Amino acid sequence: MQLALGLPLAVLMLLVTIAFTSIASVKFEQMAQDNAQVIFSQHVQRGTALLRGLVDRAQTLVGLEASAGLSLAPAQREALQRQWVAALAVEPSLHALRAVLNDGRYFEVVALRDAAGLAASLQAPAAARFAARSVEAGRGDAPRAQSWRLLDEAGQLLAERRDATRFDPWQDRPASAAAALAGPLVSGPAPFFSTRDAGITVAARLRDGSGVVLAEIATNGLDRLFQALSYPPHVAGGLVAPTGDMLVSGAGQGALAPPGGHGPATADAQTLSVLRELAQWTGRGLHPQVATVAVHGEKFVLAQSSVEFGPGAPWRVVAYAPLLAFSSSMVAARDRMALIGVLVLMVALLMALWVTRRIVGALDELTRDAIRICTLDFGPSPRIKSRLKEFSALADAHAVMRESIRSRTEELRGSRQRLEELIAAGLAMSRERDRISLLQQILWGAKRLTRCDAATLYVVTENRTLRFALRTRDDSLPQEEIPLVRPDGSDNDQFVSTHVALRNTHVVIDDVYAETRFDLSGTRRFDERTGYRTVSMLALPLAPREGEVIGVLQLMNALDPISGKAVPFSEEDVRIASAVAAQAAVSLDNHQLVQAQAELVDSMVKLLAGAIDAKSPYTGGHCDRVPELAVMIAEEAVRVDTGPLADFRFDTAEQWREFRIGAWLHDCGKITTPEYVVDKATKLETIHDRIHEIRTRFEVLRRDAEIDLLRNFIAGGNAAKACERFEQQCAVLEEEFAFVARCNLGAESMEEGAVARLREIAQRTWLRHFDDRLGLGPQAAQAAAASPPARLPAMEFLLDDKPQHMVPRPAKNPDAPCDRFNLQPPELLYNRGELYNLCIRSGTLTPEERYKINEHIIQTIEMLEAMHFPKNLRRVPEIAGTHHENLKGTGYPKGLAHDQLSVPARIMAIADVFEALTATDRPYKKSKPLSEAVRILWGFKRRGHIDPDVFDLFLSSGTHLRYARRFMSPELIDEVDVAPFLGPC
Repeated sequence: MQLALGLPLAVLMLLVTIAFTSIASVKFEQMAQDNAQVIFSQHVQRGTALLRGLVDRAQTLVGLEASAGLSLAPAQREALQRQWVAALAVEPSLHALRAVLNDGRYFEVVALRDAAGLAASLQAPAAARFAARSVEAGRGDAPRAQSWRLLDEAGQLLAERRDATRFDPWQDRPASAAAALAGPLVSGPAPFFSTRDAGITVAARLRDGSGVVLAEIATNGLDRLFQALSYPPHVAGGLVAPTGDMLVSGAGQGALAPPGGHGPATADAQTLSVLRELAQWTGRGLHPQVATVAVHGEKFVLAQSSVEFGPGAPWRVVAYAPLLAFSSSMVAARDRMALIGVLVLMVALLMALWVTRRIVGALDELTRDAIRICTLDFGPSPRIKSRLKEFSALADAHAVMRESIRSRTEELRGSRQRLEELIAAGLAMSRERDRISLLQQILWGAKRLTRCDAATLYVVTENRTLRFALRTRDDSLPQEEIPLVRPDGSDNDQFVSTHVALRNTHVVIDDVYAETRFDLSGTRRFDERTGYRTVSMLALPLAPREGEVIGVLQLMNALDPISGKAVPFSEEDVRIASAVAAQAAVSLDNHQLVQAQAELVDSMVKLLAGAIDAKSPYTGGHCDRVPELAVMIAEEAVRVDTGPLADFRFDTAEQWREFRIGAWLHDCGKITTPEYVVDKATKLETIHDRIHEIRTRFEVLRRDAEIDLLRNFIAGGNAAKACERFEQQCAVLEEEFAFVARCNLGAESMEEGAVARLREIAQRTWLRHFDDRLGLGPQAAQAAAASPPARLPAMEFLLDDKPQHMVPRPAKNPDAPCDRFNLQPPELLYNRGELYNLCIRSGTLTPEERYKINEHIIQTIEMLEAMHFPKNLRRVPEIAGTHHENLKGTGYPKGLAHDQLSVPARIMAIADVFEALTATDRPYKKSKPLSEAVRILWGFKRRGHIDPDVFDLFLSSGTHLRYARRFMSPELIDEVDVAPFLGPC
């Protein structure tokens, strides 16, 4: 036995040591490779990000200038000089910014930090940091004017040189190439046109095709960019151009790498071999590519990431290092671990031989005993003896463990069953939506889990009383309520239920008839009357998250599971009941919160709709009648089981509530529409009807004529002719005012002749002696200040469109979406010009006012979308905001077509139009009879504006008649033969 136990153990330990050493060797090498690849991947990613960020910033800069358009006028060159100096100062990797126009005009700003040769040729002062060059347009090869401006670090002029040049900027290959492309161009490496330094050129054609804008990134700038990468030790890398040249490079300490600089660099044979191997390893992709390759028998870790700025070969950011630089320390650790493993193996073998001698004797008996315990065999077991005291103690522990497991297993089975019942009760309560069903779940769940005989549930009322809500017995509930506060204001805690509600604590009573803490006379009288015997009682508060008690759960007579007799409630019963009470409190509180939230939302919605109707006496009731009609149509639609409407359903009460709220709020945006626009009954009406101002001016003209008559009398003129002329003037004024007053009504369409007549009347003048700027409010005074004051007395036109009549539209919020709606706003918010309003061809509304009224639907959508509706009300904005759309896609505010409009939206459109046609409270039209309203609505169907299926259902179901009988005047309800309006048009 000892050999059988010791020999396999020794062999197993030997095999484990060998396997562990081998695996560790492989894993250490793999860890070295993984570590190197992670470092290289991060390094290449940083290099790629720096390069892409630099080029993207250059592309953004030239793209902004190209989209803005350039003329290179003197003023624009000054602005460009300031902007480009600031850009070059902020971006040290940029070498120059240039602009070339088709006519040969040229402008550039060069940073002298990387152009020592240019600075020397220009004899630039020591403080010069930038050079701005301008070349004017010319013809052929003739010399053109050229100027160099030398600027300091702040862009201030230090010196200026002017001469002539035959400079042709279009000989620059990137400039000519960019002029032929519609998009941006990134080229290089190539010498720059002005300084002949090498680098990358980013160019873009102006949006009107008149030239190109270029940005130059010098190789020195790229050097500084890649030097910021801080290469780790033994790591080398750089930037490889699409031509295969190493444009810039860098290296950490100890690396075999070419020196950084411009163009290919000299290196030893091994480095060149690595670079040639790297040059053959090509690929494209945003993510870094990492591989381990062998060069001359040595493993190298290579990494690259390609950056594409356009068609053609990509740029590559590369890095490499010997794998040995990363794995040497791990190889040493592997060797040390192997040595430690051998020593541990030898010690373990010796210990195994000694231990096996001590444990073999009792091992078999302990094993058999452990198997019996594992199989839950709790029968008698022989006493296990051993010379080892540990085994003797283990045998004693086996006996104790067997008994403990047996008792705990029995308890666990019972607890698990009760826990499952508790979880099931909690789930059932959380899913219940009906209040009565929820109370029944609470009461019967508590009775079942605590195995008691009876239970009663109280709820706390708003009047600070306890009301019997439910009990498990089938006798009638008491109607009286138990006050929580006595008349003197003290707590009424003499009863068990009120004590629990007031103190928010549970009460356990083992014997009701021996209890002296509380008044239990009511329970005892109940026992006498019914013959029931109450022994034990457990009362628990229902207190949700905030701690306020909302009910009391009272349990009577815990039953012994064996004898079935009433016994006191155990501690476990109290814990289970407390858990049930906590779940019940949360479920009941959630139900109350959800119900209160729903009632609050509904009341606020109706309040808002009522406030909108109350704004105007002419639209009162619209927000009340449209939801009623929409719900009537929807109720008929859900009954349809054939045809296009067969799939339309509102399956839950929440869906109906969502539709009703959307209908109630369909015009909530009208709260932003001024009443004087909605109620505008005449063309000149604003807050008041301005026809009275016009009439006053006519009165002034008549009085002036009368004054002229009296002056003629005083002067001794011909009285008869003066009176005749006065009468003629009065007649003309009366006739003209009557004409203006008729035009103000807007009842008839204005012909061109009437408009011409108005303009002729408007040319009459009258003399104003008082300052018309006195007594104005801030806004009116600001509008009047837009024009210079007239010298008094001032001659004014009888009808005029003054600057103060023009109300500008507020500046648009830049963060607001610009393409959501198809309603195009007029230039002005309001145009209150007198002649402008009187010349309205039809109706009383100007285009500005008509847009303001139509804008209410945009306000409706934006208001509702800004509200954080719960999931079950997410469609409210869509239901409320689409009733002015039509199936042809010509409606507003979004121009939605047939497939984009849901059935509720189509129902809302018909309900809104029909209510508007039959309403009796509009200032601008009379209510239509029922037959005429149906015929007009049929016209909308025939023209494809409304849903034909919903319209046919509206008529065939008799909904139009039911609505008319509820909301229309009896004299307007005439006979309607619906047959001609049904079916295809």
